[in-house]
Amino acid sequence: MSAAPVLEVRDLTVEFTTDRGTVRPVEGVDLTLRAGEMLGLVGESGSGKSVTSLAITGLTEHTGGRVVSGSVRLGDVEMLALTAKERAAVLGRDVGMVFQQPRRSLNPTMPVGHQIAETVRRHCGVSRREAWDRAVQMLERVRIPDAARRAREYPFSFSGGMAQRVMIAMALACEPKVLIADEPTTALDATVQATVMELLRELQHDLGVAVLLITHDLGVAWGRATEWRSCTAGRSSRRARSVTC
Repeated sequence: MSAAPVLEVRDLTVEFTTDRGTVRPVEGVDLTLRAGEMLGLVGESGSGKSVTSLAITGLTEHTGGRVVSGSVRLGDVEMLALTAKERAAVLGRDVGMVFQQPRRSLNPTMPVGHQIAETVRRHCGVSRREAWDRAVQMLERVRIPDAARRAREYPFSFSGGMAQRVMIAMALACEPKVLIADEPTTALDATVQATVMELLRELQHDLGVAVLLITHDLGVAWGRATEWRSCTAGRSSRRARSVTC
């Protein structure tokens, strides 16, 4: 018998109101993700991949959209039924996010170690010292050399690939059940892309975390994900199960 899903999305539909009327970039999406799996969500820019991830995490309203139907279950929890406060407690603890353009996601005025430690303190309820130790440990785990020293440095001193590793360390610091990686290799050269994807695969295996990999690059998904789905604006494209984004 296969393990129960850690993330199950059914009939998810998101719409936006524009000057030209209502549009639905995400319509009728079904996804199932189990512990230790990596599912690739693939599609060109504008096909609804990132909107899908925002809907899953309950952040759609911040972009002007709204979920009009569907279900998003994280284990036994219906994410769409949570209040904003309840959702904030889940994000970071049970669901980790790696966003595009890591330097924009990191606070430029705070050392990277403090940013990771702040996440750990908020969601894991540990002391300041324990949170800092955990931050350094996670930087070591994502292969940042001299992690204890670099934890005190600011984001501008990190290359694009290193900044993405910091984001991965922060997303996994509380050992979430699900990691959503939204275009984690965007703007990185091919060698760094391969290193980041190898790192994600290694951490997925070691921590048993379920990974939803969002990418426009078939080459990134192919051979990395356990299975993959295609996103096409306005129509269904079949890859194992039907998904329209």
